[in-house]
Amino acid sequence: MFAFETLRSDLETPYRSDYTGTFYITIDSQTGVMTGTEVTQFQNDFWLTHGWSCWLAWTVFCLVLIWSVRYGTVYWRYSMQVHAVLGTLIVLITVFFSAVGIYKAKRIKPQTHAYIGLTFMIVVGIEAVLGVIGYVKANDWEWKTGQGLKIKKYHAYFGYLLAFVAQYEIQIGVTQYDEEWGENNWHGYASYIFFFGSLGLMEAHH
Repeated sequence: MFAFETLRSDLETPYRSDYTGTFYITIDSQTGVMTGTEVTQFQNDFWLTHGWSCWLAWTVFCLVLIWSVRYGTVYWRYSMQVHAVLGTLIVLITVFFSAVGIYKAKRIKPQTHAYIGLTFMIVVGIEAVLGVIGYVKANDWEWKTGQGLKIKKYHAYFGYLLAFVAQYEIQIGVTQYDEEWGENNWHGYASYIFFFGSLGLMEAHH
């Protein structure tokens, strides 16, 4: 669909909408001129599901991952199982929603959110492989004091980097959604507070 960007001041600039779904246009039957709200598009359920699923993965699941290896090691019989299961879910959610997002948009949009999402879709698999190799080699007595522990350290540092960048990615994703749909959500800022506040509480009680 080709239309005019209603949320920008330069309405002379047309744009190509990448969204599908139902929309209404009110046209005066006498003059043929649009009246009232020019175009009202229903929010695409996929993008809402995309946002909430990625938030669940990179905020809630990610906090539990950090807890399992830093604060919950006293429950060592189960902590690594929890870590492995949630890590796998994060990989699957990230790859699925990034790939489907690109398919829905028909291209990789020239936006920071899209570029970071594409990068995450690739590197999250590398992070998972590092975790598996590090765990296996660190528990091999031949490797335990050397390369295995070094790989686990790389996995941990890279994981923290991804977790922190993910919060920024969530924020710009919410901002982009608001700009495109004319909303004003506070969820991105709330995610910052929830994530880093939870980390602070866990560290304080560690």
